[in-house]
Amino acid sequence: MKDKIKDELLDQLLENYMDHWIRRRIRCCYWKQWKRIANHVRNLTSLGVSRRNATITGVTKLGHWKMSKSPGVSQALSKHYLEEQGVLSLVDLWSRVRYPDTSR
Repeated sequence: MKDKIKDELLDQLLENYMDHWIRRRIRCCYWKQWKRIANHVRNLTSLGVSRRNATITGVTKLGHWKMSKSPGVSQALSKHYLEEQGVLSLVDLWSRVRYPDTSR
């Protein structure tokens, strides 16, 4: 019984915290890599953010970590986009290891 509760808690921890934190950290790295305001705006618009929102988001002086959670950056660097770039989901990996497909 205790093992089942531990597994459920670990699943929730991976799903609700770690996976989100890793994606946010990657967004932070992208934001930091873009460096200049012009690059922020250009890259956000090329990733589908409206010109107005990209400009509002791009000219801010907030730190990298805070910007990684902003709506403009989250929209541009969505979970789907990050998966396309090769970022693996801990939840998916954990479920493959924990609950392997036994049908062959």
